[in-house]
Order: sequence, then C-alpha cells, then structure tokens
Amino acid sequence: MEEKKFHTYNFISINDKELYGCLELDLLSLGGIWSLNQWHEELTANNRFCFGLKIDKKLIALVVALKTLDELEILFLGVLPGFRNKKIGFELINYLFYEAKLKNFTKATLEVKQSNLVAKRFYKKYGFKRFGVRKKYYKDGTDAILYEIKI
Repeated sequence: MEEKKFHTYNFISINDKELYGCLELDLLSLGGIWSLNQWHEELTANNRFCFGLKIDKKLIALVVALKTLDELEILFLGVLPGFRNKKIGFELINYLFYEAKLKNFTKATLEVKQSNLVAKRFYKKYGFKRFGVRKKYYKDGTDAILYEIKI
C-alpha cells in the first residue's frame, strides 16, 4: 500500500486486501450499499481510483471512483460516523482530484439519493452543481440527484 501525506491525512491506495474493511465501512457509514462480491469487483477493477484513510490500522474513510476517458464517476464516499465533521471527506475528495488531475481527468460526476440531505449539502458546499435527476432510481423508489464538478 502506497501512503502519501496530503494536507493533514495520510491517504493510501486501497485494494482487495482491504475487502473486509471496505465492507465494514460501507455497512457502518452508508448502511451497506454493496455486497462482498461487489466490493471485490470494485477493488480489483483496473479502471478505478480507490483511496482511503486508516487510523490505528482501521479503515475509517474511503472513496471509489470509476475512470472513463477524462471523467470520474464517484461511486462511493464514506466516513465512519465517529470521524465525521473533521473535514476528512473534503480532504479525501481533494486527494482524489489531485491524483485525477495528474492523469488529466477534467470532470467528476456522482449521484445522491434525493433524501440524503447531509450528502447533498456536502457536495454543494464542495462546489458540485446539480445537472439532472434519475427518477425512481433506488430500490425504494427515491430519485437520484446527479451532480458534476470540473476538476
């Protein structure tokens, strides 16, 4: 695992050796949106950026982004509840964009569940702009709000 200090935190590249840590972080931060098999696929795919933060050997924050041409699609961003409101999410996005710029990516997109007010506030504060809606996208019938930002 390569570790790089970025501002206050030492972010690391995440791979399938962290499979169970990712699964646990997903469950505790977002209620478990991906299965073990889905996590394995995400962590072993060549067209992904996967970065995280560990404290005392425990994965406490993670971002996963799909690389397509010169754009990123942020698929997952989670921070354990006890570590929120410490700017870890902001710094993790900053680090993702720093790495993306080095590889000439120009734009990032993501989707947020309509009812996820915390995430919508976070992304708007970061500078993401709403550009669309996927009607009844989630299993419960909730819309997905689409956001984008130039990086």
